[in-house]
Amino acid sequence: TAADQWEQSIAIIAEIAGEYGITPLLEPLCTRECQWIHLLDEAMATLQHLQLSNVGLVLDLYHACVMGESPDALRRALPYVKVVHIAQNYLGQKYYLQPELTAVFTPYTEILWKSGYEGEFSVEATIGHPEQDYLRTLQIMKQLLPDRAAT
Repeated sequence: TAADQWEQSIAIIAEIAGEYGITPLLEPLCTRECQWIHLLDEAMATLQHLQLSNVGLVLDLYHACVMGESPDALRRALPYVKVVHIAQNYLGQKYYLQPELTAVFTPYTEILWKSGYEGEFSVEATIGHPEQDYLRTLQIMKQLLPDRAAT
């Protein structure tokens, strides 16, 4: 029953948002933060089942890495991905990026880079010191998506 109600809610939201030119986004979250829709493939299956053309996906690299999600899932989801979030998984928290720990993101960002992804790519860190950590994180993001370095 809950799954049916959730799908009905998404359909209603999509219909209303569409009237205003708004694109609702589904974001798979890791099991630390929710009990529903943990992987891109699960979110895509929902969108395909509901046939909602105006609903997209958020790729949150923190959640994808915590869940051990294959970069191949991103390849399948690329047409739906409208926004990308990034944060470093450190001690189970969302930290600003650390150079020695960012290799885990490379398979995902290479797919984004090679596909010509032009959507939002933003930091969603909740732990750290923005005044100290933001510039370092920005530099790492520029390395992860080199064609976006000028933006």
